[in-house]
Amino acid sequence: MTTSRPNEEQLPIYGMAVLFVTASVILFACSLPQDGFYTRQLGRTDACGPCWGLLLFGWLGVFTGIPAWLANPAIFWSWLLIWFRRTRGVSLACAVAALCFSLSFMLHDEFLANEAGGRTHITGYAAGYWLWNASIGVMVLGALIVYVFTISDAPAQSHARKPLKKPVPVDPDQARAEDADA
Repeated sequence: MTTSRPNEEQLPIYGMAVLFVTASVILFACSLPQDGFYTRQLGRTDACGPCWGLLLFGWLGVFTGIPAWLANPAIFWSWLLIWFRRTRGVSLACAVAALCFSLSFMLHDEFLANEAGGRTHITGYAAGYWLWNASIGVMVLGALIVYVFTISDAPAQSHARKPLKKPVPVDPDQARAEDADA
């Protein structure tokens, strides 16, 4: 698949995409070393650990009824699809789905804490969770803005080519006759 460089009319859209994707990725990266949430187990409050651990092993929560981890592949797809004009609507849909998945974690008051099936109560949300949600929220806003600009720019780009001033004749004799008339 070949990609072409954006023309001058598309540069502001690409610039916005770069800005929002970069901000979203930075916020996501900043969330990884932070604690994600707090738990209460055996009478003491603990942090669950850094978010990079949740990124690596959180997919197991999907099988226990906590679909919040699915926000990660959804946001990754949104980051990728925003670069292609025809998939910017899908990028927006992925970003909105990621936000819904990430916020769905707040609907749960406990989660699977160990391999033995023990559950522990969630007592609060740490900086990593909020940075993760901020990353996704920035991407939703960016994908929405880029999508709106792409739609509003579509009619202008479809008429960007100048029509031929004179149709090219098929018959050479007809061409000579038109030139003589002019």
